[in-house]
Amino acid sequence: MLKQNYLIAKIFAIALFGFSGISNAACIQDQYGNQYTIVTDSKYKSITGTAKMAQCADETWGVIGSYVIIQSDKQYKIQEITAIRPQGSLSGCIDYFKLKGTYSEFAWYYDSGFGGQKSKFVACDSPSAASAADSTEGQGAIKR
Repeated sequence: MLKQNYLIAKIFAIALFGFSGISNAACIQDQYGNQYTIVTDSKYKSITGTAKMAQCADETWGVIGSYVIIQSDKQYKIQEITAIRPQGSLSGCIDYFKLKGTYSEFAWYYDSGFGGQKSKFVACDSPSAASAADSTEGQGAIKR
């Protein structure tokens, strides 16, 4: 399934932005076990991909975003991604959310603003991968 998500993300990125600076896909996971297969384009500083939503019946959502690289005493990647539920408002899940922050840290944002949930992405195959059982307080993609 990871390979299929990678291919979908890469095709989406190529269709949207051409072949410019597209990198290999990365798979990252949030504290609720939702997995994001993302492709970055260094020319346009864009992020595209898919999200496999563990919180929402394993639905696959679209992901789009952007990033900037800040150089100071060390390099920082500030990014914002939006995950959008293509099925609309069904099954108790929200329609979309944003994850913003300095990679690999992020915070959840909704229509109402900051969601009060901060976390850190981990690799999907990490032995310390996040799980819904270990999640911090908050809603993630679930309507509350």
